[in-house]
Amino acid sequence: MTPKQRDAIRLRDAAVYKLRAEGAFERVKGIGSCLTWRGNGLSLSLRTPFQKLRHQRPDPYVIWLAGPPPENLPYGLDIWTKLGKVLNIEWADDRTFVLVSFRRGSWEARVRAFDKNG
Repeated sequence: MTPKQRDAIRLRDAAVYKLRAEGAFERVKGIGSCLTWRGNGLSLSLRTPFQKLRHQRPDPYVIWLAGPPPENLPYGLDIWTKLGKVLNIEWADDRTFVLVSFRRGSWEARVRAFDKNG
């Protein structure tokens, strides 16, 4: 695992801790009801296997040059700031994870502050 991946996992864990402690369910376009939290310039959203992704039917005229898009893993976390989405990570119960996107920045310190271990 790379240092960037380790950092993303730590941020994920801190964000999930905050979401479980203070999050509220909210309807999110394309997903349904997700656990969300907003504050301190951050917006957190957690998708679990209990929310089914509602993908639009693919355009029949699209040709997938690299094969069809990959399936989403059961859990997904998005973190947004005023700059846009800064973290998108998905994972499964077997510890498989995919770091979809990760934009480093000062927001990381705010998320790390949520960590139950300080």
